Amino acid sequence: MGFGSADNQIHVANRCGENIYVIPMPNKDWVWGDIGFTVLTTILTFGEAAPAAATAINSLSRLQKAITLVKSILGNPYVKAIKYAALEYKIARNGLREVETEILRKAEAARKEIITFLKSEGALIKPNEFKQVSNEKNYNPLRMISPSGWGGLFGASDAALFIATESLSRFALFNTNSDYSWIVEPNMVVRSKYGHIWESAKSEGYYRFSASDRLVEGQDLKPNESISSPNKSYDFVYQEDGNAVIYERRKPDGEKAIWASDTYGKAAWRTCMQDDGNFVVYEAEGKPVWATDKCGYDPMYEGCSLVMQDDGNLVIYNKDNKVIWASGTYR
Repeated sequence: MGFGSADNQIHVANRCGENIYVIPMPNKDWVWGDIGFTVLTTILTFGEAAPAAATAINSLSRLQKAITLVKSILGNPYVKAIKYAALEYKIARNGLREVETEILRKAEAARKEIITFLKSEGALIKPNEFKQVSNEKNYNPLRMISPSGWGGLFGASDAALFIATESLSRFALFNTNSDYSWIVEPNMVVRSKYGHIWESAKSEGYYRFSASDRLVEGQDLKPNESISSPNKSYDFVYQEDGNAVIYERRKPDGEKAIWASDTYGKAAWRTCMQDDGNFVVYEAEGKPVWATDKCGYDPMYEGCSLVMQDDGNLVIYNKDNKVIWASGTYR
């Protein structure tokens, strides 16, 4: 049934190894239809719209706050300084400078602001615990016959979840049916088997639990880690079989490979965005098995980042935002 039905609940189990915060929301694609339906139905039934409108606007306000939070995590350069470990890398390589001290101060201030929001709006779930994060029966009982309610009856994604680790190192934002539950693993959020919160049912749905949309110089991906486009439509994954693959998401339970390094069968170790502008896939014992080979030690290759874009293209940009290499998977 829909997001506001009497019996629907979303539970989230934490198996990722650190505290997480979960914010449940209505699916933004249903919000305005539900607001209109709620207000109209309340007028016809009770002769006034104020209480229903207030409830609906409150839901919309929470949704907008969460979307703003996601944009902050994606786009705030001071938060990125912590997330990507770029600041620590620069300090280790160049020595501490005043500008880096100021960036660190602003980064910590931004982090505290976001954590404060998560604590006030989200449910805290500790490692190896689970919690009910959504039960909307008290919001508005008329929602069970609203557009999202009918959609939920037939399996539509009438709700949304934002999940972030306390360190802000990983996050996920995705739509879900309001009667589904999820397990947060170190690199993935997976559907729970119905009635069994700790038993995963990956065939029913999963999402990458990615650190960001990019790797900055000096940063790497370990096996089964990924970066994801901001719109969550594309994932670049370093797999345990040694292959590095770009996936286009088709459904919550499926994805299609659109590019690969063709290093399947190589002993997986790590990939690295190097400070010479080269992105390299290494197998065990540090042997390179694939590389972009667009590199050098001159200003053109300084400050490079590997970015998974919303258009499906995996691109290396230098510090001046010039393209050094691209996968050519523009969709």
